[in-house]
Amino acid sequence: MLEYLSSPDKPFGPFNFIHEYNLSHAKNLTFTNWPCLYVIPLIPLGVQAYLLQFENTRRWRLALGALGLGLIVKAWCDYRFVDITLSAFNQGITVGVLHLAAKYIEFSFYPNPIYDPRLPLGRSRILAAIDLCVNSRVIDLSRMGLDNFSPSNTFQPSNPLESLVSGSNHKKPLAHASLQNAEDNQSRSIKSERSDDVAEHQTAGKTHSHPRYLPTRPAHRLTRSQAVWRHARLALFQYTINDFLLTLLQVYGSNSIADPHGCPNALYKFSHEHKFQVFPYTPFSFNSPVWLVELSMELSVGLAVYLGLSQGYHFLAALAVGSGMWETESWEVDLFDSPWKADSVLDLWGKRWHQLFRHHFTLLSSLLLRFLNLPQSSPLFLPISVITIFAGSGSMHVIGELSSYPVPPPIPIFNYFVLSGFACSLEVLFRRVTGRKVRGWWGRAWTWAFMLYTSRKVMIAWLDAGMAGGVLNQPALGSVIAKVVAKWVVVAVPVA
Repeated sequence: MLEYLSSPDKPFGPFNFIHEYNLSHAKNLTFTNWPCLYVIPLIPLGVQAYLLQFENTRRWRLALGALGLGLIVKAWCDYRFVDITLSAFNQGITVGVLHLAAKYIEFSFYPNPIYDPRLPLGRSRILAAIDLCVNSRVIDLSRMGLDNFSPSNTFQPSNPLESLVSGSNHKKPLAHASLQNAEDNQSRSIKSERSDDVAEHQTAGKTHSHPRYLPTRPAHRLTRSQAVWRHARLALFQYTINDFLLTLLQVYGSNSIADPHGCPNALYKFSHEHKFQVFPYTPFSFNSPVWLVELSMELSVGLAVYLGLSQGYHFLAALAVGSGMWETESWEVDLFDSPWKADSVLDLWGKRWHQLFRHHFTLLSSLLLRFLNLPQSSPLFLPISVITIFAGSGSMHVIGELSSYPVPPPIPIFNYFVLSGFACSLEVLFRRVTGRKVRGWWGRAWTWAFMLYTSRKVMIAWLDAGMAGGVLNQPALGSVIAKVVAKWVVVAVPVA
């Protein structure tokens, strides 16, 4: 069965023809043709988002959604990075296409307008449309209609993970406040929320409905120049650390873990064919044991993913705030919330890791629960919700590799996310049986042990495909520091 789903010759099983078509037909993405992928297919999405602020625009949005889906799928088929050292960016492009395709579908079927609470504060409708396209975490938009479903007139939380992390027990239906237009003056609750929004923005720089699963904004409102400097400083610092890590991996493992063409059993070859002498020119010199080398590799890969995403967010935030178009506080919600502090798997995935795709995975889960007509009181409700979310995440990461070459084995990557879903379900079961949440030092120990054990196969899959050998950033200060460390601090000596 597994060979049918994935094999070395056909990593995507029955869908491998899509992968083969992309590799054989796509043109190289360059500075001259990039608008064909990044601009033209997104024009209908911007128009959709603008129309979404008005009544009776659904039929136009449906037409634009069909046009946009056709354009973005064709663009994905036509363009990719052919250079093998840029293969990791092909995965980012495919994941981005999936995310935007989901937005096209979602924006097409909204029955009512979406209200941007910053409109009364002076934000233009054009900027509100752009923000709706890029605001993947729906910050300040409260609940979005399609993920707020109620089978059998029973309220379901708009995000199962939010209720699991908080341990809250929702019993009353919530109003679809974010689905109302700015001109809709018939609903008293909408008026109330709108005035609360304005009041809180004027006083504390915060909105009335900041979800607990997102990082909090700075305690004090920053000026525009202070906000730009904060984002630029963090982007530069994280870029330097990431540059240091990637350069170090490529210096040590150019013929194993950092071979861009891929290397079978790369981690084993790297850790067993070299001795790593720490402080080699001092009396305190020692050889690092194999287990410490492999553990360091696993932590480095996870840290590189964290830094890569976070530095990109802060770079974009510095540009957006520096342009003067966006309010400073609208970009002050950081992408991550100190994931190393997680004291449960639920806490890690439901709050501290980035929540870029949370909304659409919640939507997927809600649609499945609606199809199954499961009430919230059902013992299967939360496990199915959570596992569906993680299965969707695993599928997205696997599909993201369709335009990559070499291809990391998809099954270990998918299994990793599904196992995380089961771990979250076990934590929910533990709380129901014992009345205690997984937390504290023992929760932190469980989380680290689980994540290190399950992520190992993902790391091996990525390293075997040569992803550490790619050009993920341009060498800078971090590369200089890495070469000094490789020469004087930790020296790799081939085993005879």
